Amino acid sequence: MMFGPQEQDSSPLDRLKRRETWVRLACISTFVNLSIILFFTIYPLNFTFNVALIGESMREIDWDLFQDVSRGRSYGLDLISNILLFAPFAVSWTVWQGLNNRASGRRVVFETAVICMMISICIECSQLLLPGRSTQLADVSTNTLGATIAALLTAGVLSEIDPQFKSPL
Repeated sequence: MMFGPQEQDSSPLDRLKRRETWVRLACISTFVNLSIILFFTIYPLNFTFNVALIGESMREIDWDLFQDVSRGRSYGLDLISNILLFAPFAVSWTVWQGLNNRASGRRVVFETAVICMMISICIECSQLLLPGRSTQLADVSTNTLGATIAALLTAGVLSEIDPQFKSPL
């Protein structure tokens, strides 16, 4: 599919061939995906600003970069959900930035990975204020890994669809 010229009285199917339509759809999708991520990762929103509780939560931070299955805990479902959690956001952000800014694929993939890592760090830090929640560095790494893979795949597909977009590879 190539992006066609802009026409005033075109059918909805013809309008989907325009770059501006895809940029708008990707922008809306990006913010919807971010809202869903934030809602499900910090719900219920019962933040507690108790210094003692925050100090206790900070002592219990799991600093392992990747989930350690050898400790007898199963992280399979948690690992998969963390990898997939940021994938829709990464896809929509990559499409939005790739079509809107006409940046190179490498730059868009790098920016997507950094933005997803920063959002994930903010979510994990906010969990310090939520009673009963735990903060894990492994969540940040798996969220970032999933987002980077999704951004790479999206950038590869986008480079096939849009000749102005340069492939990240």
